[in-house]
Amino acid sequence: MKYVLSVASIALLGITPSCSDLSHKSSDNSSYPVKFSVGNVDPRFGVSPEKLRVLTDKAVSVWEEPVGLHLFEPDDPAPLKINLVFDDRQQKKFDEKHLRSKLDAGGKSYDVLMQEYDSEVLLEKKLESDYASEQSSLQQKLDAHNARVAYWNARGGAPSVEFSSLSIAEREIDNLRESLERHRQYLNKTNDNVKSLSDAINNLVTDYNLQVSNYNGRFVGSREFEKGAFNGREINIYEFDDDADLELTLIHELGHALGFDHVDDPQSIMYYKLEKQDRKNIHLSAQDLNLVKRKFSELTKRF
Repeated sequence: MKYVLSVASIALLGITPSCSDLSHKSSDNSSYPVKFSVGNVDPRFGVSPEKLRVLTDKAVSVWEEPVGLHLFEPDDPAPLKINLVFDDRQQKKFDEKHLRSKLDAGGKSYDVLMQEYDSEVLLEKKLESDYASEQSSLQQKLDAHNARVAYWNARGGAPSVEFSSLSIAEREIDNLRESLERHRQYLNKTNDNVKSLSDAINNLVTDYNLQVSNYNGRFVGSREFEKGAFNGREINIYEFDDDADLELTLIHELGHALGFDHVDDPQSIMYYKLEKQDRKNIHLSAQDLNLVKRKFSELTKRF
């Protein structure tokens, strides 16, 4: 979208200058804490059983620490097993990561282009907001100034003191107009950068058949499949991007092991997809906490 400067002109005394989807089965087990242990870990994931245990402990703490309850307990053997099950889903993830490392004509990978794209989109949104605010402010000053000019023009001209004041105001408005024009040019340049990066990303997608799509201006994975599942006896994890993604999936499935169903807040741990949660600061949302409070009401009355 190109921005065109559009504000009224100045009139001074008669002169007018130019101007992922997750599935589960709820647990009926009323015995708490839930005892768990690490089960089968396929080595093709590149995650050791020890590391999976560490990540599971971190996932457990996300549920326990906010409410001060002992909800899970490691035990071996234990009724609940946590497994990493390797199949075509994770293999496709590996294949896609390899393709995403391919370079475009400018020597940049998909992930690098995405980082630049996200950065430019954020800048573009800020510039759009600032530009709209400055344009509105300038228009208000113009309207007020032109009203003063019209007032004195209707009376045959302004006294020298008023004329001098109007002249100063005109120069200030011209300076604001020049500043707004510079901002407009910068905004349009940023807009061009966003489009150029979008085109480069789409070219990579086409060249290497990456399974991504453009959704609301943001490139996201288009595949939806079962990342993990709790079947009443086991938690099976089938696919994840990295440690943070694995931890978030574990937290979600541990919630099902506590008997919790899905909620409707996209930023909640127990939302049916893992895509909008804050992976850098994983925590329970208000809806997640309400699940714990309702199930363990006698123990959480103080919260």
